[in-house]
Amino acid sequence: MKIYSLLLDKTYNPLTLLDYKKAFLLEYTQRANVLEYHPEFVIKSTYKSFKVPIVLKTNTLTKNFYKNIPTRYNIYIRDNFICGYCGKACSDSEITVDHIIPASKGGQWTWDNLITACELCNMKKSDNIIMPVYIKPHKPQYFSLLLKEHINKIDKITLDIIKPYCQQYLKDIS
Repeated sequence: MKIYSLLLDKTYNPLTLLDYKKAFLLEYTQRANVLEYHPEFVIKSTYKSFKVPIVLKTNTLTKNFYKNIPTRYNIYIRDNFICGYCGKACSDSEITVDHIIPASKGGQWTWDNLITACELCNMKKSDNIIMPVYIKPHKPQYFSLLLKEHINKIDKITLDIIKPYCQQYLKDIS
């Protein structure tokens, strides 16, 4: 398990997850205010111990500076490594990204036109347009995608602390 910190903007909207060392630097340089500390974990120097910040709030109103791009990996994360046609759970070596409307027929590389597919379904669909879809493709919010990727790496104490700040994004994950 890894210690992550949640960075919020001035209006308390989640911006990103940070490594606890980066979060400590934001606090130490006074670029962010700490709202919650980790109850057990501390950073020790030769002469002093510091609490680890878990939830921080920036002092500025930040526009969404992350681009939510449909990369191959992001499509895998969005669809939970599940084939969009048959519902089979796949490893990353067995799964591919498929265009619902094939690229040869004008299909674009967009969130709404991309879906994960196992090799068998991808071959079966080939260049056809019509095949029933098990997972409805959609454009996820950036922070939902980020949480989905890291949710199993966050320690339980940290997760319990950040839950109230990102409740709406946790609903998207389940």
